[in-house]
Amino acid sequence: MDKRRTCLVALSGGVDSTITAYLLKKEGYHVEGLYLELLGSGFEESVRTQKERVLEIGDSLGIRVHFLDLRREFHETIISYFIEAYKRGLTPNPCTLCNPLIKFRAGLSTAKSLGLEHFATGHYVKKGTHPRLGCVLMKGADPKKDQSYFLYRLRPEWLQSLIFPLGEKTKEEVRTLAKRLGLSQVVLEESQEVCFVKGDYRELVYPGEIEERPGPIVFKRTGEVLGRHKGIFNYTIGQRRGLGIPGPEPYYVVQLDVDGNRVYIGTKKDTLRRSFFIEQANWLVPEDYVLEAVTSIKIRSRHMPAPGRVMKESRGHGRYKIVFDEPQSSVTPGQAAVVYEGDILLGGGVICS
Repeated sequence: MDKRRTCLVALSGGVDSTITAYLLKKEGYHVEGLYLELLGSGFEESVRTQKERVLEIGDSLGIRVHFLDLRREFHETIISYFIEAYKRGLTPNPCTLCNPLIKFRAGLSTAKSLGLEHFATGHYVKKGTHPRLGCVLMKGADPKKDQSYFLYRLRPEWLQSLIFPLGEKTKEEVRTLAKRLGLSQVVLEESQEVCFVKGDYRELVYPGEIEERPGPIVFKRTGEVLGRHKGIFNYTIGQRRGLGIPGPEPYYVVQLDVDGNRVYIGTKKDTLRRSFFIEQANWLVPEDYVLEAVTSIKIRSRHMPAPGRVMKESRGHGRYKIVFDEPQSSVTPGQAAVVYEGDILLGGGVICS
């Protein structure tokens, strides 16, 4: 067996990871699967179903499947971060943290222990070669499904060992292929939430963890109290729905004051900002290149990257200033600001102010 053609594939039971494994086998790789058990108490039934489907997929594709229990690590690393972020009035982005600290770290480590050269996932991203930067991570070909935003925290030295077979494909192509292969009845219905949990993933952590304290909803321009909120953690910057406050034009959440237990609202123009700061920055390319590049910045997963620049901030390691060419709506502390040069993912950081 040629070790260079060996790969461990992250299997979730869904169509994307299943087709990832199929495509690699078709290309002549020796493929093995890895299921990561992350969810603890209260999710036993969904985990059991996932495991059963992963075994069925392994049988269908003729690959060996390994199981790794990371429930403790997931709770200590991701759930704890989730709770603390909401307590601080932030809007966390668990996938950007879970990918490098749990999924990719475990996948690469397991692949190495099994003597396999590569680790692959079903993310819709591409790898490319840049004349100055070498191996780079790029947006997926399907703009509606591109998942590069969630991978900005990967370590650059990992890229050579990673494979993303779906990067050149659209979601529809993947579904069509699964149907043609007779795998549609085997894979699980796709879920869009954290770790394949449907619905509001805040249910993972809220019961008994975060105190719900009602308080005033304040119109920021005037200081007038217009209503009552149900607890700050139920709100996020830019939120419009659920405020229940009539007005001459729609209201949006523009600030969360944790210490004062106040939710500040304003109109659409009050949500606009041209500059902000990020911290905990991670660059997949040299910092000097980021500061020189003609960049665009994405401030949430469904935001269209907008032209702007990255500036070094002297106050603290890993802190940078982002300045957009034009003001953008709903810059949300706790979310990721991800930086691109064209389709190349340069890195990013956590919005802090």
